Amino acid sequence: MRLIPWILLACSFPALAQAADQRVKAVLHANQAAVGSMPEAGAAVYRYGYSGDGLTGESTKTVDLGTGAYVERLDTGFLHTAEGFDTRTPWTRDISGANTPEQGGDPARVAVSAAYRNANLWWRQDLAGARIEYVGRDTLAGAVRMHDQVAFATGIYTPDIEGIPVDGMVGFELFRRLIVRIDYGRRILTFTLPGHASFRNAGVAVPFVFYTHLPFVRGRIDEMPATFDVDTGSRSELDVTSPAVARYRLRDRYPRGARAVTGWGVGGPSESYVVRLRSVTLGTVTVSAPVADLSGAARGSFSDPNFDGNIGSGFLKRFVVTFDYGHQVMYLRRIEPAPPDVGDFDRSGLWINATKGGYSVTYVAAHSPAAQAGLHTGDVIVELDGRPARAEDLSDARELLRARPAGTHVPMLVKGKTGSRRLVLTLRDQI
Repeated sequence: MRLIPWILLACSFPALAQAADQRVKAVLHANQAAVGSMPEAGAAVYRYGYSGDGLTGESTKTVDLGTGAYVERLDTGFLHTAEGFDTRTPWTRDISGANTPEQGGDPARVAVSAAYRNANLWWRQDLAGARIEYVGRDTLAGAVRMHDQVAFATGIYTPDIEGIPVDGMVGFELFRRLIVRIDYGRRILTFTLPGHASFRNAGVAVPFVFYTHLPFVRGRIDEMPATFDVDTGSRSELDVTSPAVARYRLRDRYPRGARAVTGWGVGGPSESYVVRLRSVTLGTVTVSAPVADLSGAARGSFSDPNFDGNIGSGFLKRFVVTFDYGHQVMYLRRIEPAPPDVGDFDRSGLWINATKGGYSVTYVAAHSPAAQAGLHTGDVIVELDGRPARAEDLSDARELLRARPAGTHVPMLVKGKTGSRRLVLTLRDQI
């Protein structure tokens, strides 16, 4: 693996330490300006409506502005709890009404910190004897550390979709700062600082511009000119937008397709008409017989007339892909031999997600091998090809149903509404 040069800020350097001190002062000044003047003695009472865990009520926080001591109470009609700090000992009151001093672990440290902030002691010139350090806000991706990175929290993934827990997603903010190489064959990501990367064996250069933060590449669908977004977060090979499908009459050109669920996201299943095109070209790089999802969307990104298709990881995994966002160039170097499931489309007619005890059958295409084998939506596959169906193997299970040759018999143990049954699914090309 390439050694990645990267930089960390260390406050042992006088200039960096001074900059960190100035950052602390700026943050505290902004905090005081936002809050306004507060008395140095007396009490403050904060009341909030509470709704959670099936309960509703009121949460009340009372603070001694001189010392920061506090009491927080939660009242939900029949359930009452509290916690607090008297400047000496933190305590809790449970639902039985019993008060317990919390002197083990870190409650004392947490309470002292809360009291300090409650009394706004950090506004004082001497910081009330405390030392405040700016340690930054870091986002880690492997060996790469980004400071003060803006992020947001949202339910992008659930474990049932991918079979594994996913804590976050990195994208444009990381790619724009570094040279990023994705080796799909070896499953290795390489991050390199600009100026340290070598492109000698990177492959064919494909220039791009940006459209909504994604690389926007010119190319062709078959012999027809087309423009594409490059989206490493998509599992598909190519999603053709509905305006391009209509303009090039792709449903008429490719009548032997299959309707199938081709993805699953926050909003649920994504269904498309899937065909095998003659070719797709990015820049000067041509791929023969790729799988394409022909969108019929009337709204959303795939109804946008400003681009013709979205290139995903299913297409890119034929290559070692290098992104140089600074110079707006993508490099493509073919992997030889190609990964085993490149260019394959599902041969089962199923969409499966992970669930407790196996794989949940969430979609069965009409007249598909899965339908002919007797699988139904709502079934749970307990064993697949003689092995227990485990959530962490979900990606491998999908690959098996996609990459095994047509005619392969896949035994299953399935649990349904009427009990468990064994069946055999015979894979068949659908496009």
